[in-house]
Amino acid sequence: MRAQVVLNFATEFENYRDFKPGDYQAPALATMLDQVIAWSAALAPLRAEQVPA
Repeated sequence: MRAQVVLNFATEFENYRDFKPGDYQAPALATMLDQVIAWSAALAPLRAEQVPA
């Protein structure tokens, strides 16, 4: 994945627990999540071929 998002605990989390990213993070987060979904779909056949141990 190429997209990266820096999430600061002091500014992106409420009470250091609840995820509350700023609006300025939305485009980067959307890009990163789109890439995660694309990689997940691309690697799904490899996961399906694995034989349980």
